[in-house]
Amino acid sequence: MDVFSPEPGVGEHFALISADIFNVEDADGNWVDAVLAPDAYGWSLTTATFTVRFPTALDPKTPIVYEIPEGSISIVPQGVTGVPGVVEGTTVTYANTLPGIDLVYEVDASGYKETVVLGPLASGAIAWDVGVTGLTLAPDETGGIAVQAAGTPIAQMPAPFVYDSAPVEPVVSFPTYVLTELGSGAYALATAIDPTFLATATFPVYLDPGTRNDPPTADSYVNGTSGNLNKNYGSAITRRTGPTANYLAFIKFDPVWHNPGRLIYDAKVYAKNITEATPTANVIAKRPTAWWSESTIT
Repeated sequence: MDVFSPEPGVGEHFALISADIFNVEDADGNWVDAVLAPDAYGWSLTTATFTVRFPTALDPKTPIVYEIPEGSISIVPQGVTGVPGVVEGTTVTYANTLPGIDLVYEVDASGYKETVVLGPLASGAIAWDVGVTGLTLAPDETGGIAVQAAGTPIAQMPAPFVYDSAPVEPVVSFPTYVLTELGSGAYALATAIDPTFLATATFPVYLDPGTRNDPPTADSYVNGTSGNLNKNYGSAITRRTGPTANYLAFIKFDPVWHNPGRLIYDAKVYAKNITEATPTANVIAKRPTAWWSESTIT
């Protein structure tokens, strides 16, 4: 966060808080703007917990490098040869790394996120060469890849998630990872997007290993009008909300996939309006602070 005073001599201060990295602590303990600084390798950003390095040109000899106290990971898509990068803030883009495919890397609070952007002529089969030092990789129960130190998971490559550019509601697909251990700290990581999905997708298509799509595990609504205060609507097939506080809808998502230490930076809820006559009517979403059950909430 940034903390500042509106003007000299004013006692009140303001804090600007962000989930994104916009300042880091340097070697002297000073807080400085977070930028990918140019160096002999290309660009790098060092925080108190990790360093990430992006090469001037992405190549098997110059991969993306992620360093933490326990070890390091290097990763590069198979078939990439000397593709130059363009940096803007904390984002690096390698355009046309493979035919019809761009790679976009964004540094976040725990490391970086890779987004694979596919055009209509791109292949849906993608693989990476991965090398580790002091670490091991293994599939985990969420469909992602666990990064382990001495057998203990300390980081994760989230399960792949694909969505297209449909303007109203993106169409999604869930490919799987195939991890092959090659020995001496080397691995091959591969995934393939469903050809049926690509045949009808609106391009560009995004392969985003940092996003998940999960259906609700419980939902209900409550009716605050007289005579209905003690009624439960957990078996209803629709959720009612508004136009006043009389109706409140509740939706619950199972957090079992959420690994300790990972933060959720953004979430989107898709709902279909079936009765509201004003399509632009606002819906206010808040997080409940108390436990509730679908079959008993009133």
